[in-house]
Amino acid sequence: MSHIGVDVNPARKPIEPLQKLLPQLRALAVPIVWLNLGNRPDLLNISAGLLHVYNSTGESVGLGDPLPKNGAKVLMADS
Repeated sequence: MSHIGVDVNPARKPIEPLQKLLPQLRALAVPIVWLNLGNRPDLLNISAGLLHVYNSTGESVGLGDPLPKNGAKVLMADS
C-alpha cells in the first residue's frame, strides 16, 4: 500500500494484533492511553523531516493537504 508515495505496510502491522488485544484489555479494565501526534492546523509542530516523508517532492499530497478524491486533509483532525 502506497497512498503517500511510500510503503505504509510496516506501519499497519500493529493494527490487527491491537484489534484483538484491546477488547480483552478493556474487559479487564486495563487503562488504555492513546498517544497521538496531534498535528496543528498550521503544521508548525511538525519537523521538516516528517513533512518531507509525506511529500518528498513538494509537489504531491502531504500532511495537511487535501486528498484529491474527497478533500479530507491528510492526518488532520476530522479528516
